[in-house]
Parts: sequence; C-alpha cells; structure tokens
Amino acid sequence: MKEDNAESICSMLEMNKMITDINIENNNFTFDQNYRIISYLRRNKKIWIEQAEHEKAENEKMEKEENYMHTYLMSEKKIEEKRKKQYEEEKEIIEQKKKIYEEKRKIKFEKYKVEKMKKKLIEREKYNKENIEYNYITIFNYFNYLMNNRKHYDIYFSFHDLYISPMRLYYFINMKIDEIYYLDMSRKWLSDNYVSIILQLCSCKKVKNIYINNIYKMNK
Repeated sequence: MKEDNAESICSMLEMNKMITDINIENNNFTFDQNYRIISYLRRNKKIWIEQAEHEKAENEKMEKEENYMHTYLMSEKKIEEKRKKQYEEEKEIIEQKKKIYEEKRKIKFEKYKVEKMKKKLIEREKYNKENIEYNYITIFNYFNYLMNNRKHYDIYFSFHDLYISPMRLYYFINMKIDEIYYLDMSRKWLSDNYVSIILQLCSCKKVKNIYINNIYKMNK
C-alpha cells in the first residue's frame, strides 16, 4: 500500500508538470500532448480506482468504529442506569428492613417496660402487705403503751393519707410524758386498711379527741 501511494504521488507530480507545460489558454493540444494525457489517464485509472476503494473502505471502517463506540457508550449508560436502579431498590429494601426491626424493637421494649412495671407493682404490693402487717402490730403495741400510761387524752390523729411510719411511731414512743402525740398518715394506698385498724383500736380503747370526719368519708 505504501508503494502504491508513492507511485500515485509521482504520477500526480508528473501530471502537474505536464499540465504546466501545456498552454491552456490556446486550448489547442498537439497530438503528442493528447497522447500523453490519455496515456496518463489510462495508466493511473487503476490506481485511482484502488485509492477510491481504499478511501471508501477507510470511511466504512471509521463509521463502523464510530457506531461501535456509540453502541458501547449507550450500553455502558444502560448498565450504569441498571446498576443505579438496583442500588436504589436494595437501599429501599434495607430501609424497610430497618423500619421493621425498629418497630419490633420498640414493641419488645414496650413489652419489657410493661413486664417490668408489673413486676414492680407485684413487689410493691407484697412489700405493702408486709408493711401493713408490721405497722398494725406496731400501732397496736403503741396504743397499749399509751393506754397503760394513761396518755389516751394526748393522742391526736390526722387521717390525710392514712399511713403511719414505723420510725415515726418509734419517735412517738420515746417522747416524754405530757407531750402531744400526733400520728401523721401519708400514703393513700393504705387507707382502707388503716381506717379499719384505727377505728377498731379507738373503739376498744375509747380514745378521746380523735378527728374522724375524714374516716367516715373514706369509708363511704
């Protein structure tokens, strides 16, 4: 192919030289000039045809390469779009799973809180029951102490919440004679128990100066 190109270039230079030598303005070609032109055309016809075919093949090749490149780029674009779509779908699935997990965790946590609260209430109820029994004995002994020492006229009750602290009773017991004994009740969840206890003790010992208005209200 390089030899053909070199030959074509030489023929073109030869043709240019020949045309330069001819006086075109006269428009009169001698027989020798006509022969030289016709010979040149015949001699280079095959070369020109080959060149035209080569250029056509090169153009077709270039067009195929451009088409291939365009197809490749379009294919890459489609692959990238597909990959992006798959990523978004996977992301959405992960978010849904995360949401479901959070909901389950929340339900489990709420259930745990309820169970813990139930357990706490059961323990508190048990403690209250034991505490009530302990306080009943403490109050009963304290009343006996007061009655035996003739102090019933100094006893005053406040039934705000009907709870008597053992420590407070201990303090009352160790007070000196002629002090006023004031039992402050403080927790309503013991009211039903303590109303019956206090009324029973008061009726048995005939304690005076007891404020009982709230007692009757709470018993109704």
